[in-house]
Order: sequence, then C-alpha cells, then structure tokens
Amino acid sequence: MCQEGSTSYDTGGKDSNNCPIIKCISSTGNQPPIISGISGPTILKVGETGMWTVKASDPENGYLVYSVSWGDNLSETPTTNSGPASYSQTTTFTHSYSKAGIYNPTFIVTDNQGLYAKTSVSVNVGNATQPSITVLSPNGGESFVAGHGIIHVTYQSSNISGQQLTAYLYSPVLGDVRRVSGYASSNGSIDIPLDNGGVDSAGQYKVNICANNIDNPVVSGKPLCDLSDNYFTITSATSITLIPSDTFVNFNVVQGASNPPSYNLHLTNGSSAPVSFILSVPNQPSWLNTVYNTQTMTLSPGGVLSVGVSVDATKVSGPGTYTTNLIASGNFTNSSITIPVTLTVTTASSQPTIIFTASPSTIIAGQATNLTWSSTYATSCVLAGAHGYNDNGNWSKSSLTSSGSLQVIPYPSSQTQYTTQYNITCTGSGGSTTKIVIV
Repeated sequence: MCQEGSTSYDTGGKDSNNCPIIKCISSTGNQPPIISGISGPTILKVGETGMWTVKASDPENGYLVYSVSWGDNLSETPTTNSGPASYSQTTTFTHSYSKAGIYNPTFIVTDNQGLYAKTSVSVNVGNATQPSITVLSPNGGESFVAGHGIIHVTYQSSNISGQQLTAYLYSPVLGDVRRVSGYASSNGSIDIPLDNGGVDSAGQYKVNICANNIDNPVVSGKPLCDLSDNYFTITSATSITLIPSDTFVNFNVVQGASNPPSYNLHLTNGSSAPVSFILSVPNQPSWLNTVYNTQTMTLSPGGVLSVGVSVDATKVSGPGTYTTNLIASGNFTNSSITIPVTLTVTTASSQPTIIFTASPSTIIAGQATNLTWSSTYATSCVLAGAHGYNDNGNWSKSSLTSSGSLQVIPYPSSQTQYTTQYNITCTGSGGSTTKIVIV
C-alpha cells in the first residue's frame, strides 16, 4: 500500500515471487530527473573519439530523454530511454573535437513532463592551456584622484588572446561604477578614465577584469574574471600637485666631443595626500639613454623623486637640434606634465683661414692701394698698418666683416724706396688667424 498523498504505479515488472512490482508516486507534483553519475575522458587528442556514460533516474520512473551540447556548436539527442522497469537508466554518447581547446560539454536529462537536470564536464583537447586572467595592477595601496587622469590597469592572461575584455571598477558600496572594453593579449593593459564621464566618487575600489566569452573553468556558466587582491583609493578632487624642478632639460654637445654629464630632474609631491604617477616618453628616441616605463610610482606627501636624464650624441645622424618629451601623468590635479628634453649637437669649431692681398703691391709714394681679404670660420676681422701722412704707422680698423676690401695710402718715408706692412687678424669660435701683406 502507498502512503497517504501518493498513488500507486504498476511498473509492468514482476518480483521474485512473480508478483507485480508496484511503485508509489507522489501526488503533490512531478519531480525533475536526478543525474547520479557521469563518466568519460577529460583529456583527448584532436580528432580522437571519446565516450561518455550518463546515469540518471526519474523519481516517477517515467520516460527520460538524454541530450548533450558539446561546446563546439554541435548538439546530440539520442533515442529516448523509456523502460520503467528500473529507476536508474544510462545512456552513452561519443564525440570527437576537430580543434584544440578546453571544452565543457553539457549533458541534459529531461522527463516526460519537461522537467530536466543537467551537468557538465571539462575536456582538454590537444593539451590546451587552461584559460586564465590575473590582475597585476592596481592591486592594492595605490591612490588616484577622482576626475583626473586614468587608472592604468595591467593584467596577465593565458589562452584568451583576441577575446573581448571588460574592465570594471568595483566599489563595495556602489558596485560596478565604471567599465571599459578592450581585447585581450597575453600581457596587456586597459585604461579606465577618471576624467569627465568617469569616476567622481572618492572611496575604496578594486578592478575586476572579465573575459566576456570565456566560461570560468571552476564555476560553470560564469565568465572568466579576476579581481584586484586588495583595495586602492580614489580620493576627492582636492588639490594634489606634482612639482618638477625644471620645465625643460637641455643638453649641448660639440660633434665628436664627449657626451655631457647626466642631469637629475626632481619631482616633488607638493600636497598633503599621496600622489601616484607614471613616467613615459612616447616613441622614445635612441639618443635618450634613460629608459622609462609605465610602472606606477607613489610619492608620500612632501616626497621627492630624482629622475636621471642622460643622452648619447653618437646616436644622432649629425649636427642639429633633437627634441622629445618626458611626460608625468597620474592622480595629481595638474596632470599631465610635459617636460621637453632637447639635445643640440653643433659642428666642431675650425681655425679661421684668410686670403689677404694688396693691389697694386708696388706704388709711387702718395698713391693708394686696395687691401682685399676673405676668411672662413671667422666672425670679424681687424686691420692694422700705416695709412696717410700723419698716423706714424699706428692706424687700425676694427669690427670688419669676415670678407671685404679697403683703400689705404701707405705712410711716406724719406727713403727713396720703403715698405709698409699691413696685418689682418680674423677671429672665430675656433680661434684667431693673422695674415700680412707688404706694399
């Protein structure tokens, strides 16, 4: 006899005494099937066929339909298991995968009332790497300012390259307050803006990165995600300043000479709150020796960071002026700061050369002669000698151009024949040179 609230059901079978086997079915409502076991391979080669056996039962001992979704856009529904002679039923499936990867086939058992139970297993095909993603930074302790700059999120991932990612800024009070999408790489980054349209509320936050189309291998049906280990801080948009010791850095060197000494640029946190920032040089040229990366640095209130800057003039093609920018960006109010770095290479200075002539070089007393000169690597010249009847040989002419001519009358002498000497001295960055003519 069945208990009150149940009805009897003739299974159609006989016991050892050849008596009908009667089962009791709850009259309070149909119950879903129960999957009691699943067996099969968890590792396969590409193209290798695997067999999985699903064991299930129906509380009402009714008909069961077994189906499977293989996780590679293929599904299968076998013949219905209908024999009510036993609560427990089994069905086998076979399948092979054409591509390497981690697959999660889902097995579904449905009764004749439409209720169902399902379970899944993980199958590694071709020894594929388990998908994973890990937040590297910010990972706790950093500080940012609401409304200013970005949060530069870095992560490490495996077996999800090219998949779409979403980075969430998570607050235990506000929930997800900001999200930005991108595409995954093995060692990638994604920026969450804090400026207009970004985060405005101060508080404690973590970063949550999710691979949108990748199932979590641990929690089926959930996307693959990772959360910062600890909270970082977003402060209100009060005045947090980073003060550079210089607004530009210049290096001057003569081609072929030794490189100039390195220079220390100082960055000071001029506020009462911690400042977090990164230093970068977009498209860093080869002549800038110091390598800057995007690692976040933090300065406590009043803290000073010394940043070395050095150059190598042998890495440029020739004389000229070369400029790049050192950029500091972070949670400070005056972010970003751009500091130009300039290298000026000049040609090595050469000793001046002079061509100096007098025409005519032989004259009659009282006649004039033309002195002509031309020079290279000179900026000015000085001419000295005797000019006219009353200068006693002490005449000179300064501030002459590097090339030119001048008419002079040699100082007369009581001798029948006499000579007058004229000197010209031309000066440049490479020194001075003197030439003489005799008239």
